[in-house]
Amino acid sequence: MTFVSTNHAILFNGGVPVFCDIEEDTLNINPRLIEDLVTPRTKAIMVVHYGGQACHMDPIMEIANRHGLAVIEGAAHGAGGEYSGRRLGSIGHVGCFSFHAVKNIATGDGGMITLNDDDSDRRLRELRWLGITKHTFERDSGGATSGTTMLLTSATSTR
Repeated sequence: MTFVSTNHAILFNGGVPVFCDIEEDTLNINPRLIEDLVTPRTKAIMVVHYGGQACHMDPIMEIANRHGLAVIEGAAHGAGGEYSGRRLGSIGHVGCFSFHAVKNIATGDGGMITLNDDDSDRRLRELRWLGITKHTFERDSGGATSGTTMLLTSATSTR
């Protein structure tokens, strides 16, 4: 169960979302059904911790590791929650939190991404500022240098 924008991110990047059925008692993705849906074209498993209920992350992470897949956690409905002593949004490779008015942490709009590796952190920080890799002061002091890099990408950030 998720909001349509989760699938928009996949479609925007040329992917095809593949849906997995849920567990009736938690309304979260059913880990027992995931592996049968994995193909050589699968890039990631996206899970949504729904209604404060944590997905069963250990078997999901085991499947992802077996197939070399990233795990993206939708954690807006699980902000502050835990699974086996670990905070939701910090177990997979990427954690996503929406701050929309109907979410647990509401700021009007916006969101937050949590990561567990420095390369992804660096890349997202570059995308956040539309590919600018230096602060204004660094760019403007001494003029342009060979260290000033602009990345051209089709992905943009709302921040």
